[in-house]
Amino acid sequence: MRAHRLASLVVAAACLAAAAPSQARKPLGPADFKAEIQLDHTPILSQGRTGTCWSFATTSFLESEIERLHGEQVDLSEMHTVYWGYVEKARRYVRLHGKAQFSQGGLSHDVVAVARRHGVAPVSAYPGLVGGADQHNHGALESALQEVMKPFVAGQRPTHELDAAVRAVLDEHLGAPPETFEVKGVHATPASYANDILGLPLTEYVELMSFESDGFGEKAELLIPDNWMRYQGYWNVPVTELLANIDHALEAGYTVALDCDVSERTSSSGVMKLSAELEATEITDAMRQQMFDDRSTTDDHLMQIVGRSKGPGGTVWYVVKNSWGTRGPFEGYVMMSRPYVAAKTLAVMIHRDGLLPKTLEAFESR
Repeated sequence: MRAHRLASLVVAAACLAAAAPSQARKPLGPADFKAEIQLDHTPILSQGRTGTCWSFATTSFLESEIERLHGEQVDLSEMHTVYWGYVEKARRYVRLHGKAQFSQGGLSHDVVAVARRHGVAPVSAYPGLVGGADQHNHGALESALQEVMKPFVAGQRPTHELDAAVRAVLDEHLGAPPETFEVKGVHATPASYANDILGLPLTEYVELMSFESDGFGEKAELLIPDNWMRYQGYWNVPVTELLANIDHALEAGYTVALDCDVSERTSSSGVMKLSAELEATEITDAMRQQMFDDRSTTDDHLMQIVGRSKGPGGTVWYVVKNSWGTRGPFEGYVMMSRPYVAAKTLAVMIHRDGLLPKTLEAFESR
């Protein structure tokens, strides 16, 4: 596997830590962690001033899948998915008379669903930037889409005009997506690029969640606003099984797409952890459910787990690739404690072969 920037950063810092005083330092920094697992992934990017973390995180997850399967690093267009995601979202929004989520947010299965229907494109063919812009900012795009949707939701404009109206706004702010493009001298469409050239196994991904209110060992719907598809295929498992599947995937060479809460005040400077009391407590299913129901756990952000490290005292921390640019002491990565992942994860996406055998068997039996 290719070494990445964070791997060398953590290893070098670990050498410095050996010579440093043994007392704990605050805040935690790179010198406090020793890399245990580091999986292939593409470089850190910035989602800019947009709410498209779902596309950045899951696109990065798919890029890692391509590297795992073919040993090739590719740079896929997050905005190609965002473009067609808006088209699909608008159709559903109007069919439900505006009684649905219509915003920049989304989830991992949105990326897979859009790729299955509309394919994927390299960022070189579709950067999603217009007018010389060098970073993404979707404030004006969202406002324009909200306005164009109003007459359709009110029934004042025929629905057969919807796609053209929405796409006109998207074309203005993101650019028109290509019908064909050239990759390594081969002409491709988004569909042939996804299916024939990249061979993305788009039917092989499983999403896990962990909420006792929905009954473990069942497929369920994650009840958050950004689940605008009302996707009901999440496999619901106890928190111990959720964590075991994350570890099993990483140990087997599979990265994990992560939907989680990032709003804890105890987190800072690229380190996400709970209060000292909760860090020393076993997170139970009842605790997770209460945190979700009282909204101390909310659906904030999607990222990609790309590794695992040992922290002070041999504690387990997950190395998480973020999409806020290469800022902070970990140069764009986040170190997330095991109790934090246990308490604050909404859902994860893993290739089926990365699941524990018992989890996969139970999932496929329903």
